[in-house]
Amino acid sequence: MPILENFENEYSSDNLRRLNEALQSGMFVQVRMMLNELPAADVAHFLESTPPKERDILWRLINTEREGQVLQFLDDEIRNEYASNMEPAELAAATRDLDIDNQADILGDLPDKIVKEVLASMRVQDRHRIEHALSYPEDSAGGLMNTDVVTVRPSVTIEVVLRYLRMKGELPNNTDSIYVVDSEDKFIGSVNLS
Repeated sequence: MPILENFENEYSSDNLRRLNEALQSGMFVQVRMMLNELPAADVAHFLESTPPKERDILWRLINTEREGQVLQFLDDEIRNEYASNMEPAELAAATRDLDIDNQADILGDLPDKIVKEVLASMRVQDRHRIEHALSYPEDSAGGLMNTDVVTVRPSVTIEVVLRYLRMKGELPNNTDSIYVVDSEDKFIGSVNLS
């Protein structure tokens, strides 16, 4: 029986057949390559559609730098299972590049002990932002709002900011200003992107 049952509508039958064949025949290098080429949301859907034993094998085949991206799209129960089994520093590293609200979503469903350990392994500024996002109830306006911002210290020049923005490539949606903050994340002022 094929492991991938519900993917026929979303992927060509050729890709589905190749992934099934590679998985069934134990060609894990090929499965790893295929998994790491798919968008993270598709990988999450694939994992959710796979029986638990095979899901665990597939999870180990995902590149560690993609784990956070995949975690954010997984069903809460499955996401919590994998996030709870990660070392705190590993989970912090996996989620480091995610939006603050996505990090808070992942951490918000974990036991307090794990959350505290993960937060302790983060940079101070990131920890404060996530703690702030976690302080709101999940279904409240504060819990639903997007808290993504771009901040700089007052000593950073516009030239350095422009170089950073070009390197980053994309900004959080609806970003119109860069906020200037001190070392304790206290607002000093802003610079309009226009």
